[in-house]
Parts: sequence; C-alpha cells; structure tokens
Amino acid sequence: MKNGLTLALTVVVVLGLSWSAEAAVPPQLTAGVDTPVQFTVDSPRSAREVYLEIGKLSGVKVLFDSRFRDSRISVEIDAASAAEAFDVVTQSAGHYWVPVEDAAIVVAEDSPQNRREYEPLVIQTFPLKYADIRDVDRLLRSLVEVRRLATVEALRLVAVRDTADKMIVIEHLINLIDRPQGQVYFSIDIVSFSGSNRPPDAPSSMPADTYQNLRNEGGFTVLTQEGLGIFGEKTGTLSLRGPFFDAEAVKGMTLNLTAAPCDVEGVKQAMTEVDLHFEPNGRVRTSAILHLGETWIIPCPLFDARLALAVTAQIIESAQFNPADLEPYWVGTESRIGVPRR
Repeated sequence: MKNGLTLALTVVVVLGLSWSAEAAVPPQLTAGVDTPVQFTVDSPRSAREVYLEIGKLSGVKVLFDSRFRDSRISVEIDAASAAEAFDVVTQSAGHYWVPVEDAAIVVAEDSPQNRREYEPLVIQTFPLKYADIRDVDRLLRSLVEVRRLATVEALRLVAVRDTADKMIVIEHLINLIDRPQGQVYFSIDIVSFSGSNRPPDAPSSMPADTYQNLRNEGGFTVLTQEGLGIFGEKTGTLSLRGPFFDAEAVKGMTLNLTAAPCDVEGVKQAMTEVDLHFEPNGRVRTSAILHLGETWIIPCPLFDARLALAVTAQIIESAQFNPADLEPYWVGTESRIGVPRR
C-alpha cells in the first residue's frame, strides 16, 4: 500500500510539472500557416463574414467577443497565410485578433481594455552576466515601456511580465547589452632607479619596448612584478608589499586602477586612472590615456625619490559589436510594440 501511494504521488507530480511547462507557452495559431489566402471584396461587406470566410478557407475556427461590433469593409487580400489575412482585415476594420488554440482565434474591437483581457502575458527571467542591472532596468522601462519588471540585485536577475511579442523585443535588447564590456590587462612593476638614472619628475609614457630595453640595460631594478586584469570601466585593487618597504613610516602601498577601453580609429587605448595610497599616509593620483603596448612611468616621491611605478598595457579589448547588432530592429507601432507574426 505504501509503494502504491508513492507511485500515485509521483504520477501527480510529473503531471503537474508537464502541465506547467505547457502552460508557460502562449497559444500559437498553427492552422493555415501554409495556406495562401487570396480574394477581393470590391463592395462593402460585413467584416464578420470576411473573417468567417478566411477561417473556412484555412481551417481556423473564428470566435467573436460578446461586445464585438461589426463593420462593413472593402479589402483586397493577398496573404501567404491565414494569420496575415486576418491582419489585413483587422487593420481595415479596427479589430484585434488573438489565437486561443492552435486552430481557433477570437476577434474583438481593438481597444486597450480588450487587449488587457485577451492578449496573453508571459513571465520570463533573464540572468545577467555582464550588464549593470540598473542600466537594464532603465533601458526596458524607457524604451519599450515594459508592463511589469522586477530586479534581484543579489542574483543579478531581471524578471519581466509582458506580452509574448514584446518579450521577443525585450530578449533582443538584453542580449545586445549583456556582453563583456571589454577588458584591459596590465603588467605592473615597482622599480628603483639606480646611479645617475632617475625617474621622470612627472608621470610620462614610453613604448613598452623602450621600457624593456631600460630594464635590460640595468638602468633600474625591478623590485616586484604584478599583473592586474580589469573589465571595462571597473576598478581593480592591488596591494603591493615587499622588502623595499622597510621604513617604519611606510607599511605598504595599495594601488587602485580604473580602465575604460575603447577603439579610436583602429587604435586600441584605455583611459586609465591610478590612485596610489601609501600606508599610513600619502597618496598619488593621476590619469592618462594609455595605448596598447605602452608603459606609463609614475614617480613615487612621497616614499622614495628613486621609486616609480611602471604600468604596461598588454591587452586592450573594447566591447565588440557585430554589424547585425547595429541594424534597426522592427518593433511595431507606438501603441503596439511587437514583432511580425511568424
């Protein structure tokens, strides 16, 4: 008896999950999808009769809203499917249709009230990998006037409730902006200049090859080497500590580096900002445009007149867009954002 009860419960759970999966998909009109509809109504005729005739030709059952108001229309229909034929008539008669089954539709007066009553809504969640959740929120609310939107910042998740057609547009927009923002990878050296060689008086840049030659010639000593990768317009933090910080007044150095990569006329560059903080006090802040394969020498006079920071841009990749990403996207009319029926 116990095993029989377990089996029955399992069947109920499986059936429930199966129903949920089917219920998540709004009705789609599949009847008449490959049926061309061609005829002309020269003299004004009842729109109701035209709908029924299209349904008869394509095998689609046509239902009418209880408040449906008929009108007389003249129309020329040359459609590749029943759905396109229904679209032609509704545009002429000021009506609205929506599938209720795969072979049945309901026709109603095109009004906001009827759309709210008949147009199926979908709830869909979008986990974000790269995009700022606040940017996505602003984009969807201002651009497509999404009906219901909620964000879960802890999970980097956007949940949307809207029509099935508009959901396609929403997904397109999210996929367009939820991509890597580009990245910059730096090699970072702490160097001590020796002999008559001294760091520049102010931050300056040089080709990375020139910097390597100076290293090989012994013009300075590399005290420590680090690497830091930063996504576009983000901040990377690096704590630098070593035997060169032997003075009691200085315990170490913290580097905050922000980089915004871009591509200007085919030249890879990054707007770079550096904030050096010496413990327990002292700070050096500076910024520059650093090109790929360029080394930025930043003197550190607050600690040692011969000490400098060498930042080399080894990888600069800006956000990538395909030509198709920049093509106009059809979204319907101001009052009805959607996509063409397929």
